[in-house]
Amino acid sequence: MERRTFIGIVGGGLLACAHIAGAQQTGKVSRVGFLANGVRPPDGAAPVPLREELRSLGYAEGKEITYEGRWSEGRIERLPELAAELVTQKVDLIIAFGGPAAEAAKQTSSTTPIIVFNAGDVVDTGLIANLARPGGNVTGVNDPAAVLSAKRLEILNELVPDAKRVAVLWNAGNYSMTLRYREIEKAAQRLRMSIDPLGVREPDDFDAAMAAMTRARPDALMMLTDALTNLNRQRVLDYVSARKIPAR
Repeated sequence: MERRTFIGIVGGGLLACAHIAGAQQTGKVSRVGFLANGVRPPDGAAPVPLREELRSLGYAEGKEITYEGRWSEGRIERLPELAAELVTQKVDLIIAFGGPAAEAAKQTSSTTPIIVFNAGDVVDTGLIANLARPGGNVTGVNDPAAVLSAKRLEILNELVPDAKRVAVLWNAGNYSMTLRYREIEKAAQRLRMSIDPLGVREPDDFDAAMAAMTRARPDALMMLTDALTNLNRQRVLDYVSARKIPAR
């Protein structure tokens, strides 16, 4: 697990503690739902860092707290159904990992507390009204990484100065990733570079993306990382490695 992901999970766990503290005092077992667009782990449980952090704060699993985990295996269209399952299970809160999971949870319930992380800029994506007064039932960790995407292109330009056409592969079904892509487009105009957009929405789309690079070979590739692209990352890395296309 990446360090950034670990910090996000622990942060979500700490926020969850504020909600379930009352339950610990009354002896009620709190049910925490976890929703993500990634791959279901073998044990089907919420991420270990989250459970360990809450355990260290005195929330014994099975006594004060239990978990309900749902993973869409990279199929974003399944997230609303999975979010509805968590609400039906009457979880006390939902921890949503990633933009699509956060959006699905918010659309499913306006009353169940939702904690989001790794969901991009929560204001720009419409998850909350503003940082000072979020309103509604959504809170969590804000990640304004879109503004850093332009810097990533600048760094690529410095590392590969001959790269004038850059393919950008991102999950077009993830609005927070699309915001990052738009920042890259703006930076490309300033750097006098052209962008080949390779938006994907499901695993089968990666074949089409790589076919597009075969037809019109880019000078370099940028891949924006989320659950979907992570699940299919090795396919892409093998492709660009075989063709000696610089990638970042």
